[in-house]
Amino acid sequence: MSEERYSVKYCIEPKPIVSFTDSFDDEIEDFGFNLLCAPLIPDGVIAKSDMLLSCGQWAEDIIGVISPECIEDSKKFQAEMGWATYLGITYIMFAPFLTEDKKVSKIEEIKDDEKKKETETQKEEEEKKKKQSEMQSIHEKNTNYIRMINSTLKSATGSDFIIPFYLSDKNSWNKWNEIRLMTESYSSFYPALILDSSKVHSECIESWMGENVKALIIPSDLFAEQKTRNRNSKQSAFQLPKQIVQLIKHFMIKDIDIILRQSEGHKVRRDLHKQFYYLRKIEKSLPKLSNWEIANRDFEDCLQDPLQPLKDNLESSSYAVFEDDTIKYELYEKAVYKALLDFAKLRKKEDPKIDLKENPIVVMLVGSGRGGIVRRCIIASHKSKVPIRLYAIEKNPSAVITLRNNKWEYDHEVIVVDTDMRVWNPPEKCDIMVSELLGSFGDNELSPECLDGAQKILKKDGISIPSEYNSFMCPISTPRLFNELFEKTNNLKGLETSYVVNFGKYKYLSNIQKVFTFTHPLPKESIKKDNSHNDRFKSFNFVLKNDSLIHGFAGFFDAILYKDVKLSTNPIDHTPQMASWFPIYFPIQRPVFVKAGENFKASMWRCTSNDLKRVFYEWTVTSPVILPIHNVNGRSSSINL
Repeated sequence: MSEERYSVKYCIEPKPIVSFTDSFDDEIEDFGFNLLCAPLIPDGVIAKSDMLLSCGQWAEDIIGVISPECIEDSKKFQAEMGWATYLGITYIMFAPFLTEDKKVSKIEEIKDDEKKKETETQKEEEEKKKKQSEMQSIHEKNTNYIRMINSTLKSATGSDFIIPFYLSDKNSWNKWNEIRLMTESYSSFYPALILDSSKVHSECIESWMGENVKALIIPSDLFAEQKTRNRNSKQSAFQLPKQIVQLIKHFMIKDIDIILRQSEGHKVRRDLHKQFYYLRKIEKSLPKLSNWEIANRDFEDCLQDPLQPLKDNLESSSYAVFEDDTIKYELYEKAVYKALLDFAKLRKKEDPKIDLKENPIVVMLVGSGRGGIVRRCIIASHKSKVPIRLYAIEKNPSAVITLRNNKWEYDHEVIVVDTDMRVWNPPEKCDIMVSELLGSFGDNELSPECLDGAQKILKKDGISIPSEYNSFMCPISTPRLFNELFEKTNNLKGLETSYVVNFGKYKYLSNIQKVFTFTHPLPKESIKKDNSHNDRFKSFNFVLKNDSLIHGFAGFFDAILYKDVKLSTNPIDHTPQMASWFPIYFPIQRPVFVKAGENFKASMWRCTSNDLKRVFYEWTVTSPVILPIHNVNGRSSSINL
């Protein structure tokens, strides 16, 4: 498949396996699959010799399948895992949990109309007790099976493990949640879904949407066969139910392995071939990735530290990334354009005889970088036909060199000032102060503190672009990221630090709520020396629709640049194709399980250190469990003033 599309791998689970291993290379070429499921029975057909395949094929092309009998036989489990280790298999599928299926469901209520009612009641009670006993036995066997799996995960390195769950089981997600909590959520341990029924519970699907599902297992008998007749022969085609197709599409977009499992009565070359091409057709029908999406896929679920441009001087490559986002710059141009027209009208209203060529509108761009927005201010002036005197203020000495050597549009003059905006004393005050100091949470790159210090350059009736920005937050399920933090950092600091993340496998679990709001310019008297006017506190009450495991909070922001010109990273009204900001992720020290309909309460603070050198966030969970306040006094992460 094209690298510009999605990363879907196809696997076949044929029965018997020997028919494939005899001509493995030919089948790969003819069939087009990427992987082959093979049982790990040491005395089975596949085990006649490890030389059936090369070492590379065992490691890269085989999914080793642990047999169901291993659930109740630890010695057999160890033998099959030992065989997998010997073969060098790095992708292993555990057997699914025992369920109250055929063995138990056959224990049904038996009613005999000819017997007395007392006898019926007695028999029902006996059957009920018997069923409860068998269910308890199944639970105990599954619990012991989890212990065996956990022991394997503890000792294995460099392998991926999956455990399948039946999608028809409405409690499937809860079972997965139970096992991952008991095994401490390993990053190499994934759920897989067996699409065993065309009827699935919508609540169950919702719970699975945010999980790091690695594989979909599709039995070949789930396909409906449609036979058609032409002049010369009969032909057959296969289809899947619409709801299943939509589910497959969702996971294909997230990148998935598709395992086509051969059912009784279906032949590989006659039936599974056609089903395979039907699945490829579904993949090809997915929306084509835009250039923006292709570029950002490399950053999916990648934890990045937020920038600190006030403390650090950014590199040229960072500016280059910002400047690729044409949408943001177009919005800034639009905002400046509208503001210039309004100021031109205002100045002429104040003085009908004013000549704007001799008395141009003064625009000061604070934090100019390499000049991306400087150019847009010039273009806005040209389009509006409103003359401007333009200042570009920048503290990064390397970026200043670029600013001073730039050739500007229309040969417009730009007055470049090499200083920190907070300490500059300008030769004149400006009508419009333009800045782009926004972070993934709006204020997390210290835009409030920077603009408080810079607003002395504004005239009394001057304006700031942006004039307002708001942060937003919601609980998130992102097991992939939490596992990475838990295993790689394995310390308090890693779980009390915010990260910029392009979420890949995740689910926002509740409504998105507003956190903090900042406006500019502020009345002079409201700006405090201790920065207390920029401290904030907010409590939240989220209601969850489904049983969920929460791994922290996802944060976003929006900004009003000027009047109706707005940009947003909030998923509710995200500015289309704008790529300058990924969301921010605030992890929590341990995942919190919340039941459907239950309240999830949390609080967040924005604080200034006592020495006035740092700004930091603190956050906590207060219901249904109470977690410690995270990042107390900025002990793990802070932003330097």
